[in-house]
Amino acid sequence: MTQGSSVTNTVTVTKSAGTAESVSLSASGLPNQSSASFSPASCSPVPTENTCTSTLTISTSAQTPTNDSGIAVTVTGSPLNKTTAFTLTVTPPPPLTPANLRVTTATPILRGSAVNFAWDASAGATYYLVKFYRDGVVGDSWVSPDPITATNIGYTDTGSLSSIGAVVKACKGVNNCSAATSLVTAALSAPTLGVTLSLSIPPPATEVTASADVSGTAIGTINYNFWWNCNDSSTTVSG
Repeated sequence: MTQGSSVTNTVTVTKSAGTAESVSLSASGLPNQSSASFSPASCSPVPTENTCTSTLTISTSAQTPTNDSGIAVTVTGSPLNKTTAFTLTVTPPPPLTPANLRVTTATPILRGSAVNFAWDASAGATYYLVKFYRDGVVGDSWVSPDPITATNIGYTDTGSLSSIGAVVKACKGVNNCSAATSLVTAALSAPTLGVTLSLSIPPPATEVTASADVSGTAIGTINYNFWWNCNDSSTTVSG
Protein backbone atom coordinates (compact mmCIF):
# COMPACT_ATOMS: atom_id res chain seq x y z
CA MET A 1 0.00 0.00 0.00
CA THR A 2 1.10 3.59 -0.51
CA GLN A 3 1.55 6.29 2.10
CA GLY A 4 -1.69 8.11 2.84
CA SER A 5 -3.95 5.28 1.68
CA SER A 6 -6.06 2.52 3.26
CA VAL A 7 -6.26 -1.21 2.61
CA THR A 8 -8.83 -3.77 3.71
CA ASN A 9 -8.67 -7.51 4.26
CA THR A 10 -11.16 -10.09 5.47
CA VAL A 11 -10.31 -12.06 8.60
CA THR A 12 -12.10 -15.38 8.96
CA VAL A 13 -12.42 -17.02 12.38
CA THR A 14 -13.07 -20.76 12.33
CA LYS A 15 -14.24 -22.79 15.36
CA SER A 16 -12.44 -26.14 15.34
CA ALA A 17 -14.07 -27.62 18.44
CA GLY A 18 -16.23 -26.80 21.42
CA THR A 19 -19.07 -24.36 21.82
CA ALA A 20 -19.19 -21.21 19.68
CA GLU A 21 -18.29 -18.10 21.67
CA SER A 22 -17.85 -14.46 20.86
CA VAL A 23 -14.23 -13.55 20.10
CA SER A 24 -12.55 -10.14 19.82
CA LEU A 25 -9.96 -9.17 17.23
CA SER A 26 -6.90 -6.92 17.51
CA ALA A 27 -3.83 -6.06 15.44
CA SER A 28 -0.26 -5.29 16.53
CA GLY A 29 3.05 -4.52 14.86
CA LEU A 30 1.69 -1.56 12.91
CA PRO A 31 4.19 1.00 11.58
CA ASN A 32 4.22 4.50 13.04
CA GLN A 33 1.56 6.91 11.83
CA SER A 34 -0.87 4.11 10.96
CA SER A 35 -3.97 2.57 12.51
CA ALA A 36 -6.04 -0.61 12.30
CA SER A 37 -9.72 -1.26 12.91
CA PHE A 38 -12.04 -4.26 12.68
CA SER A 39 -15.66 -4.25 11.57
CA PRO A 40 -17.15 -5.80 13.57
CA ALA A 41 -14.63 -5.69 16.43
CA SER A 42 -15.90 -9.07 17.65
CA CYS A 43 -17.84 -11.94 16.15
CA SER A 44 -19.29 -15.35 17.02
CA PRO A 45 -18.88 -18.35 14.70
CA VAL A 46 -22.20 -19.27 13.10
CA PRO A 47 -23.20 -22.73 14.41
CA THR A 48 -24.09 -24.10 10.98
CA GLU A 49 -20.78 -22.97 9.43
CA ASN A 50 -18.48 -22.71 12.49
CA THR A 51 -17.04 -19.44 11.09
CA CYS A 52 -17.44 -15.70 11.34
CA THR A 53 -15.72 -12.86 9.52
CA SER A 54 -14.53 -9.32 10.23
CA THR A 55 -13.08 -6.70 7.90
CA LEU A 56 -9.65 -5.37 8.87
CA THR A 57 -8.88 -1.85 7.65
CA ILE A 58 -5.34 -0.46 7.90
CA SER A 59 -4.87 3.25 7.23
CA THR A 60 -1.59 5.11 6.74
CA SER A 61 -0.66 8.77 6.60
CA ALA A 62 1.78 10.67 4.42
CA GLN A 63 4.31 10.35 7.26
CA THR A 64 4.07 6.55 7.68
CA PRO A 65 7.56 5.05 7.17
CA THR A 66 8.12 3.24 3.89
CA ASN A 67 9.19 -0.27 4.85
CA ASP A 68 7.91 -3.77 5.63
CA SER A 69 6.11 -4.43 8.91
CA GLY A 70 5.05 -7.74 10.39
CA ILE A 71 1.39 -7.41 11.38
CA ALA A 72 -0.08 -9.86 13.92
CA VAL A 73 -3.85 -10.37 14.09
CA THR A 74 -4.94 -11.88 17.41
CA VAL A 75 -8.28 -13.53 18.08
CA THR A 76 -9.05 -13.44 21.81
CA GLY A 77 -11.58 -15.83 23.34
CA SER A 78 -11.99 -18.21 26.23
CA PRO A 79 -9.93 -20.11 26.96
CA LEU A 80 -7.44 -19.73 24.06
CA ASN A 81 -5.98 -16.93 21.95
CA LYS A 82 -4.95 -17.45 18.35
CA THR A 83 -2.61 -15.29 16.26
CA THR A 84 -1.91 -15.11 12.54
CA ALA A 85 0.59 -12.82 10.81
CA PHE A 86 1.25 -11.16 7.47
CA THR A 87 3.65 -8.57 6.05
CA LEU A 88 2.48 -5.03 5.33
CA THR A 89 4.57 -3.14 2.77
CA VAL A 90 4.25 0.66 2.64
CA THR A 91 5.62 2.46 -0.43
CA PRO A 92 5.78 6.13 -1.43
CA PRO A 93 2.89 7.35 -3.58
CA PRO A 94 3.73 7.54 -7.28
CA PRO A 95 4.58 10.93 -8.80
CA LEU A 96 1.85 12.93 -10.47
CA THR A 97 1.15 12.23 -14.13
CA PRO A 98 3.36 14.53 -16.25
CA ALA A 99 1.55 17.64 -17.44
CA ASN A 100 1.55 19.41 -20.78
CA LEU A 101 2.83 16.65 -23.06
CA ARG A 102 3.39 18.36 -26.39
CA VAL A 103 5.12 18.19 -29.77
CA THR A 104 7.90 20.78 -29.96
CA THR A 105 8.95 20.20 -33.57
CA ALA A 106 7.85 23.00 -35.90
CA THR A 107 5.14 22.10 -38.39
CA PRO A 108 4.76 20.90 -41.03
CA ILE A 109 6.70 17.79 -40.01
CA LEU A 110 7.91 15.75 -42.96
CA ARG A 111 8.15 12.01 -43.13
CA GLY A 112 11.68 10.90 -42.42
CA SER A 113 12.40 13.77 -40.03
CA ALA A 114 12.82 13.79 -36.23
CA VAL A 115 9.81 14.49 -34.02
CA ASN A 116 10.46 15.82 -30.51
CA PHE A 117 8.08 15.42 -27.57
CA ALA A 118 8.40 17.35 -24.29
CA TRP A 119 6.51 17.52 -20.99
CA ASP A 120 6.61 19.33 -17.67
CA ALA A 121 8.61 17.78 -14.84
CA SER A 122 6.68 15.89 -12.13
CA ALA A 123 7.66 16.56 -8.51
CA GLY A 124 9.39 13.56 -6.98
CA ALA A 125 9.93 11.71 -10.25
CA THR A 126 13.30 10.00 -10.65
CA TYR A 127 12.75 8.83 -14.22
CA TYR A 128 10.23 8.86 -17.05
CA LEU A 129 8.90 6.19 -19.39
CA VAL A 130 7.57 6.83 -22.90
CA LYS A 131 5.59 4.63 -25.24
CA PHE A 132 5.28 5.52 -28.93
CA TYR A 133 2.30 5.00 -31.21
CA ARG A 134 3.12 4.48 -34.91
CA ASP A 135 0.15 5.30 -37.14
CA GLY A 136 -2.06 4.77 -34.09
CA VAL A 137 -0.59 1.35 -33.21
CA VAL A 138 0.97 1.20 -29.74
CA GLY A 139 4.57 0.05 -29.42
CA ASP A 140 5.60 -3.06 -27.54
CA SER A 141 7.67 -1.54 -24.75
CA TRP A 142 8.28 1.55 -22.63
CA VAL A 143 11.50 3.46 -23.28
CA SER A 144 13.30 6.13 -21.25
CA PRO A 145 14.75 9.43 -22.46
CA ASP A 146 18.49 9.94 -22.23
CA PRO A 147 19.21 10.79 -19.46
CA ILE A 148 16.26 9.09 -17.77
CA THR A 149 15.42 12.32 -15.89
CA ALA A 150 15.09 14.34 -19.12
CA THR A 151 11.66 15.78 -19.91
CA ASN A 152 11.92 15.38 -23.67
CA ILE A 153 12.53 12.64 -26.18
CA GLY A 154 12.87 12.42 -29.95
CA TYR A 155 11.65 9.89 -32.49
CA THR A 156 12.98 9.68 -36.05
CA ASP A 157 10.54 8.35 -38.63
CA THR A 158 11.79 5.92 -41.26
CA GLY A 159 9.82 7.79 -43.91
CA SER A 160 6.82 5.47 -44.08
CA LEU A 161 4.58 6.76 -41.27
CA SER A 162 1.68 9.19 -41.44
CA SER A 163 1.69 9.95 -37.70
CA ILE A 164 3.72 9.36 -34.56
CA GLY A 165 2.26 9.69 -31.07
CA ALA A 166 3.47 9.28 -27.49
CA VAL A 167 2.29 8.84 -23.91
CA VAL A 168 4.46 9.47 -20.83
CA LYS A 169 4.41 8.40 -17.20
CA ALA A 170 6.55 9.55 -14.27
CA CYS A 171 8.17 7.00 -11.95
CA LYS A 172 9.89 6.87 -8.59
CA GLY A 173 11.50 3.63 -7.52
CA VAL A 174 10.72 0.19 -8.92
CA ASN A 175 7.24 -0.27 -10.38
CA ASN A 176 5.99 2.94 -8.77
CA CYS A 177 4.74 5.00 -11.67
CA SER A 178 1.97 7.48 -12.33
CA ALA A 179 -0.84 6.92 -14.77
CA ALA A 180 0.13 7.65 -18.36
CA THR A 181 -0.74 10.92 -20.03
CA SER A 182 -3.28 11.18 -22.79
CA LEU A 183 -1.97 10.37 -26.24
CA VAL A 184 -0.42 13.28 -28.16
CA THR A 185 0.09 12.75 -31.89
CA ALA A 186 2.05 14.56 -34.60
CA ALA A 187 0.95 14.29 -38.22
CA LEU A 188 3.70 13.59 -40.74
CA SER A 189 3.47 15.00 -44.26
CA ALA A 190 4.88 13.58 -47.46
CA PRO A 191 7.53 15.85 -49.06
CA THR A 192 6.18 17.99 -51.91
CA LEU A 193 8.67 19.47 -54.33
CA GLY A 194 7.93 21.51 -57.43
CA VAL A 195 10.39 22.96 -59.94
CA THR A 196 9.66 25.75 -62.44
CA LEU A 197 12.19 26.15 -65.24
CA SER A 198 12.50 29.51 -66.98
CA LEU A 199 14.63 30.67 -69.92
CA SER A 200 15.89 34.17 -70.55
CA ILE A 201 16.91 35.04 -74.14
CA PRO A 202 17.89 38.71 -74.30
CA PRO A 203 18.54 40.19 -77.77
CA PRO A 204 20.61 39.53 -79.66
CA ALA A 205 19.95 35.82 -79.13
CA THR A 206 23.53 34.86 -78.47
CA GLU A 207 23.14 33.91 -74.83
CA VAL A 208 20.43 31.90 -73.11
CA THR A 209 20.06 31.87 -69.31
CA ALA A 210 18.15 29.03 -67.66
CA SER A 211 16.96 29.21 -64.04
CA ALA A 212 14.89 26.98 -61.77
CA ASP A 213 12.55 28.00 -58.96
CA VAL A 214 11.89 25.34 -56.33
CA SER A 215 8.78 25.27 -54.13
CA GLY A 216 7.34 22.85 -51.58
CA THR A 217 8.97 20.84 -48.82
CA ALA A 218 11.77 18.30 -48.83
CA ILE A 219 14.47 16.90 -46.58
CA GLY A 220 18.16 17.10 -47.39
CA THR A 221 20.17 18.81 -50.13
CA ILE A 222 18.54 19.87 -53.40
CA ASN A 223 20.76 19.36 -56.46
CA TYR A 224 20.13 21.12 -59.77
CA ASN A 225 20.95 19.43 -63.07
CA PHE A 226 20.39 21.09 -66.44
CA TRP A 227 20.48 19.21 -69.76
CA TRP A 228 21.08 21.08 -72.99
CA ASN A 229 20.35 19.82 -76.48
CA CYS A 230 22.63 21.83 -78.76
CA ASN A 231 22.79 21.18 -82.51
CA ASP A 232 25.53 23.72 -82.97
CA SER A 233 28.91 22.31 -82.00
CA SER A 234 30.22 25.83 -81.43
CA THR A 235 27.75 26.40 -78.60
CA THR A 236 29.24 26.33 -75.10
CA VAL A 237 27.41 25.63 -71.84
CA SER A 238 28.49 26.98 -68.45
CA GLY A 239 26.85 27.06 -65.06
